[in-house]
Amino acid sequence: MRAYFFGNMYLSSIQQGIQGEHAMTAMFVKYRHQKDHLDTLYEWAENHKTSIYLNGGYADNLLRVHNEIDDIERHLAEHLVADPDYLKSIGLSSDFSLDESIFRLSHSLFHEEQASLNGALTSVAVILPECFYFRNEATMKDIDSKLAEGCSLFPHERMLKLLSEFRLAS
Repeated sequence: MRAYFFGNMYLSSIQQGIQGEHAMTAMFVKYRHQKDHLDTLYEWAENHKTSIYLNGGYADNLLRVHNEIDDIERHLAEHLVADPDYLKSIGLSSDFSLDESIFRLSHSLFHEEQASLNGALTSVAVILPECFYFRNEATMKDIDSKLAEGCSLFPHERMLKLLSEFRLAS
């Protein structure tokens, strides 16, 4: 399990880190009454603690990232209701330790205060189970082939493709 932060490219690396922590705080507040998401957040905070900071581009791109994560989470939930064996149907390896947290992509965005940065969107944060970020060259080739053939991607593949668009913040 990892936390990914997409930072606004117009901020320095230290500012992107600070804004990422603001987004994480916003996530804890957002989900304070949702036990399933809180369980995911505390699992990450107590047992994983890995944070990856990515250069997310400008504010409009950060909003696109947030909306894509929303859509992926909805897609997961729809498939879980429609098909209880969805994990098997999307071909996830048994090498991953999976539980129902795979269907919760706890995420948030953070806007800086109006007085300091005119309310700019500065960070998007998401907590991901391993199957959403573990990739190798063969996996990415499979995803590219599916896209070239006009096939739709499974949710975990969509997240892998999204993550592959970004580089580490610097």
